[in-house]
Amino acid sequence: MFCFEIKAQTNYTIALHKIEIRTSKLNYCITGRKFQNIDSTTLDLFKNQTLADLLASTIPIFIKNYGEGALSTTSFRGGNASQTVILWNGINIQNSMLGQVDLSNISNNLFSDVSIEYGGSSALRGSGAIGDAIHLGNNLGFNKATYTKLNVMGSDVGLKSIGSDIGFSNSKFSFCLKAFDVKNENEFSYFDKSDAKIVRQKNADYEQITALPEFKYKINSHQTLSAGACLLKGVRNFPSQNKLLILQMSTSTQRKINLF
Repeated sequence: MFCFEIKAQTNYTIALHKIEIRTSKLNYCITGRKFQNIDSTTLDLFKNQTLADLLASTIPIFIKNYGEGALSTTSFRGGNASQTVILWNGINIQNSMLGQVDLSNISNNLFSDVSIEYGGSSALRGSGAIGDAIHLGNNLGFNKATYTKLNVMGSDVGLKSIGSDIGFSNSKFSFCLKAFDVKNENEFSYFDKSDAKIVRQKNADYEQITALPEFKYKINSHQTLSAGACLLKGVRNFPSQNKLLILQMSTSTQRKINLF
């Protein structure tokens, strides 16, 4: 007979890294809530485009678009644009006077987190959000050192865009600056039925410059101080033919308007 010594356990231990999962109680307080997140790969594909292009191509939503660089609004489940709320880090960025947001002014390059909340549960975000809510934000982490990203795009109709993402973070401090500049001459040829010839569209160019600085400071393990700003400058031109049509319509109705 032979005897062998077998050890079932040793003194060797494996240290697992701590994982934190955070969420909001509002996300689970309504039964049947529908929430859709857009993955990071899709966001990278639409990095140099607007939020209207992203939503129209990835989710079942109707975007009312009036042309390249023009007004773009949403229509969720029969609701109009004023019933869709746009939240940036939980803050409503809708125009307080107009009651809606022009999605063509929002660049995907500024955000790393885009999600859509459908239906009546979105009314938790405000009285005007009975249609849906679009959540925009960034995940500013710590201990990521210094990083820089650059995106450049161009097209044959005169579109030129450049986006940058610069950030720095350590164990207590995190800073990120995202900027985006797009300029489109928007000149193209089309067939004009009235003159029966091919003409070139002019005076329809636009330019948009946006910047999004964000800052986060860790006070202790349970408290964090955050600050951010979203800056936008946009210039749009209208084609000369459309201007002439608008002037003709306004002169024909000017006398009727003055009567009131």
